[in-house]
Amino acid sequence: MTSAAVAVSDVAVSRNGHWLLQEVSFEAAPGEVVGIVGPNGAGKSTLLRVLAGDIHPSRGDAFLLGQTAATLTLRQLALIRGFVGPQTASEVAFLVRKVVAMGRHPYGDEDGEAARQIVDETLQRLDVDGLAHRELRTLSSGEQQRVAIARAVVQDTGVLLLDEPTSTLDLRHQELVMEVLRQLAAEAKSVVAVLHDLNLAAAYADRILLMAGGRVQAFGTPQEVLTSDRLSAAYDRAVEVMRHPFRDCPLVLSAG
Repeated sequence: MTSAAVAVSDVAVSRNGHWLLQEVSFEAAPGEVVGIVGPNGAGKSTLLRVLAGDIHPSRGDAFLLGQTAATLTLRQLALIRGFVGPQTASEVAFLVRKVVAMGRHPYGDEDGEAARQIVDETLQRLDVDGLAHRELRTLSSGEQQRVAIARAVVQDTGVLLLDEPTSTLDLRHQELVMEVLRQLAAEAKSVVAVLHDLNLAAAYADRILLMAGGRVQAFGTPQEVLTSDRLSAAYDRAVEVMRHPFRDCPLVLSAG
């Protein structure tokens, strides 16, 4: 048993005779943002779904706040972790405020005063308060993505898992969302996010898990993991890494 908020121990996932993950282990502490990066098909989303309790591993275990994710009920999971999966266009007719308030459902207080306050604060935090009375289906993909993140944030769980939370966002909202994730970590939550933008990962993650071919290639600080040699090998493309001119982190550039 581990005291980490999030822990993966020797996890492997096999589907139809193909190994999607093999021998994956890492931990994330309370107050920490961990970014999972790697090329398409590396197993990043599969790993996040194992953590979320959505996929049961073929071998090994994933733990959330010391409990085995695969053994928890949906309600137990909802009280422990918020999960934001890949976003697709929605035809949901609910108003944005109602959708975000659904994140309070596990507590049974969607319409209570405390719930209304946390919903209002979170709408403002994710810059969707001006959309509160719009139907979700009328929003752009980026707006819908911020609504999905807001819904997970109002769950107020110790662990937040996000799959490509900035994929459809403009530059300003990419930075806003990552700043919110850092704020949540400062509140002693553990945040694990799959990120395709290596420079966002470098700027905002405490530690980075680099994956390729379903295996962990490196796990450590951005400076330790984001090196030219490691990234060039993982992405099968020439990559240059230099010191960021404005931030205390690496800057990743394609050399092609």
